[in-house]
Amino acid sequence: MFADIAINIPLDKTFEYRIPKEFNDRIKKYIRVKVDFNDKVELGLIINIKDEEKRDYHIKDILDLYDEDPILTEKEFELAKWISQRYFSSIGEALFLFIPKGLKELKKKKETVIPHPKIKASTLNDEQKIAFESILNSYEAISRNASSRKERQRKEMPTKFLLYGVTGSGKTEIYFQLIKRIVDDGKQVILLLPEIALTPQMISFFKDRLGQEIGLIHSKISNSEKLSIFKKVIRQQINIIIGPRSALFVPAFNLGCIIIDEEHDDSYKSQQKPRYDARFVAIARANLYDALCIFGSATPSIESWNAALRKELELLVLKKRYNNIPLPKVELLNLSKSNSYKDFYVTIELLEKIKLHLDRGKKVIIFLNRRGFNSFIQCSNCGQPIFCDECSIPMTYHKSTNLIQCHYCGKVKEIPIECPICHTKNLKFLGSGTEKIEDIIREYFNDKVIERFDADSVKIRSYEEILSDFKEGKIDILIGTQMITKGHHFPNVSLVCVINADILLNMPDFKANEKTFQILVQVAGRSGRVEQQGEVLIQTLRPDHYAIKSVINQDYEAFIEKELSIRKNLGYPPFMRILRILAKGIDEEKTSLTIKKTLFLIQKFVIDMNIKDKIIIIGPSNAPIEKIKKNYRFHIIIKSKILDYLLEIGKFLNNNLSLSEKKGIEIDIDPITLL
Repeated sequence: MFADIAINIPLDKTFEYRIPKEFNDRIKKYIRVKVDFNDKVELGLIINIKDEEKRDYHIKDILDLYDEDPILTEKEFELAKWISQRYFSSIGEALFLFIPKGLKELKKKKETVIPHPKIKASTLNDEQKIAFESILNSYEAISRNASSRKERQRKEMPTKFLLYGVTGSGKTEIYFQLIKRIVDDGKQVILLLPEIALTPQMISFFKDRLGQEIGLIHSKISNSEKLSIFKKVIRQQINIIIGPRSALFVPAFNLGCIIIDEEHDDSYKSQQKPRYDARFVAIARANLYDALCIFGSATPSIESWNAALRKELELLVLKKRYNNIPLPKVELLNLSKSNSYKDFYVTIELLEKIKLHLDRGKKVIIFLNRRGFNSFIQCSNCGQPIFCDECSIPMTYHKSTNLIQCHYCGKVKEIPIECPICHTKNLKFLGSGTEKIEDIIREYFNDKVIERFDADSVKIRSYEEILSDFKEGKIDILIGTQMITKGHHFPNVSLVCVINADILLNMPDFKANEKTFQILVQVAGRSGRVEQQGEVLIQTLRPDHYAIKSVINQDYEAFIEKELSIRKNLGYPPFMRILRILAKGIDEEKTSLTIKKTLFLIQKFVIDMNIKDKIIIIGPSNAPIEKIKKNYRFHIIIKSKILDYLLEIGKFLNNNLSLSEKKGIEIDIDPITLL
């Protein structure tokens, strides 16, 4: 007997191995095996078994079996094939999204979870009831035997939803009641969250209420722990899976629903091959299982909102906060007309507003999406910033270590004595990061407890500890980056201050306006969630920009109408799809030649396919960030209203570039950034 085995390499083919006789009784499709591949022991997955007895040539034996039972079904295999075609990867690379790396289960005592006696499902308000019942009606229709896929399509019964609810509107409560109903029916649910929102608060919310073990998937658990969760899910000992985008591939073979919370978050798009978008993959997986798929957000992505306008997603709206407390009052402060205190971005108006709320016994969040002390160091003689040696990015000064660091490659070095260009010693420390803001705020409010919450501070204290202390009132002012904006509920926060709203707005990227609006609305939503209306102070040099003005009333629909008009005129998503070809290499000249050769291949294919008038090719050109980790970067942008043309171009390149060329080429459909 022989087996076709998939291995996690960029070659889009399977490899044949002989099945030793001692494995004949145990061999099955979709189990993991140990094989000798290219003189190295590799993990493989059996995807086909053949009964033939002989070969006229030598074939290596399978070395060992790792699983007793399959860890995939035919449905996952079909989904992997779809992923490999859609995102230009090999079948092995796509299949190994579903394959745990752990070889041995972590032996743990069975977890006993008892529902908290005082915690019960909350009563839904009228808006929540309408949304919940709409979803539940579809679920019940799916569950009925008579409701085949064709029957549902005939009745136009929705199975894919966009739950748009303002911050604090109670989306999580709808998730909870829906999950409880589906799990009570013996089915399984996957709840996806951005990793940044995977707080103990969210996990305990479900554990305490449901009294069930939760399969929690995230980057900090070991491979053995992950394998243990996978096996329990297969045996249906775990029916609720919570995690970031990788949780989408847990082997839930009795799937009833996939929920993607904060669906607008960039982390749902993989930046490594396969460069899949978890939202599209979730829809594809839900379709295979006749399961529901729900996107939830207070600031939906433009693509999802447009899909709802086209009736591809059923739109459900929660316009009010659950407890009817008004959304926070938002005030814009024009930095060009304000009074500074020790730093351009720390204004007297901001300090007075913070003092007012602290005097009332309330808590304050200060948001700045830039860590470090100074944003960059610049020569006042020639104007040259101190760049990273390996990236075309200015390095950031960190006072805590007295070093400068590149936030792209992580390189750290000592502060230079002189300018590397003109060799004068007139270096100025410019810009403000969370470290600097913390220093000034600590000095001004020296009797208050102040903490910083960013990627640097959580290396010293765990993020769970910081968040717990803030929620319990042990911290008066929390200064943070984007980490503070999602998935957090702080009852006593009455003021949110945005130090500089223009950081994302000034990025040379087509999503800059959208990202600015989303992050400002999200952080504003942390204010005034329980007792009374909160306040938000947003400092900006561009108070008339529509992305910032729309935040005053948290008017998503006004923002989206304006943004869609601009995107349509400029030919950006959702009106045109984008395929980005990025070439990277240490040798600038060779990388430039590679991207030019790639352009020639694309142009020839486009002519052969007779689609020249159906696409727009921009470039090749230097990427906006010209170098990262010593690699020079050049890209080609291809636009089209017809997705299939872009997929065909990507497939052609993937099939015709050599393995060595593929190592330096990224082919990305629907990129989240063009930087």
